[in-house]
Amino acid sequence: MSEEQPQSKVVAFMESKYAVPAGLALALVLSAFLLTLEKDGALCMATLLIAVAGYIIPRNFGLRDIKKLMVWGVAFVMIVTSMAFVFTWSYYEDGASGPVSDDDGLLVDGGVSPYRTADDGVYNYTVTVKGNLSDVEVHVGVIEVMYLEAGGGDLLENHSMTKMDDLPDGGAVYSALVPLEGGEIYFFYFSAEDAEDEHETAHGEGPNTMDGPAAAWFYFSQNFNNIFTLVGLPYFFLAFISWWMRRNIDKAVERMEEQGRIPPRDGRPCVKCKTPLGKDEETCPGCGREIPQYVPPPQLSKEEPEPKDDEFVCSECGAVVDDEAPACPSCGEEFED
Repeated sequence: MSEEQPQSKVVAFMESKYAVPAGLALALVLSAFLLTLEKDGALCMATLLIAVAGYIIPRNFGLRDIKKLMVWGVAFVMIVTSMAFVFTWSYYEDGASGPVSDDDGLLVDGGVSPYRTADDGVYNYTVTVKGNLSDVEVHVGVIEVMYLEAGGGDLLENHSMTKMDDLPDGGAVYSALVPLEGGEIYFFYFSAEDAEDEHETAHGEGPNTMDGPAAAWFYFSQNFNNIFTLVGLPYFFLAFISWWMRRNIDKAVERMEEQGRIPPRDGRPCVKCKTPLGKDEETCPGCGREIPQYVPPPQLSKEEPEPKDDEFVCSECGAVVDDEAPACPSCGEEFED
């Protein structure tokens, strides 16, 4: 008994009932991986790749009906949004970005305490200053737009900071007490000046003064807006273009079928129900549609040349030869006088 070839196993699987669920699962696993790369800043255009993977993989695994693809598209956007929500929730609930510093290492270990809601609504911003810097300030704003671990919004106010402690290495700790309203997620950064330049730290997040349900809805809705725009719209556009092209091709095939211009081919799908057709099928086994029979084009007969009065036809090759020619110019046959 001969062993089954690997390719036949793949074909059998792709035609089984497990193919579509496997394609959906593969699309989700790949999407989670791409979303992780985007979160870490390791891959640009990850959302476009997610949209393509979410459409191409399930379709190649057998999900070809346009209505089912649209339903899957809605579910896919919601699942990818949930993935982004989990990343965002973990990031902000675990204390967000942590201490911030500037590129020159002159403003370091900047942060806020407490990170969660303070009972008195006052938050202590601190930063360590190294070098001869002046005009140390903290800039605080409200996060209004969020995606994964990135957030942005409008700056609220600047606060001058006071030197609190000198450090043994020559640096100093600066502090500012800032009253803030509850129900928001804030961002901040620190700045200072020296004789030549102004220095700024990276942006940090905090405090997070939203309660659990409000924060969860904010994280989810913000990620949904971005995922729908960056993943959902490309997915549905790709699905529409693919459906439109397939529809035009099917109409062309149907038109050529009705005209008897397409010869029968094993496995060619019915243009109505997509059931594979045998070459001798007269009706579709899926929908009962009558299959137009192929009419081969008429063969053009080769007309024999008619010799003129001073010509004759070569008996060897049928070419028309002049009466006075000693040999046939076509085949070289010599003629007797």
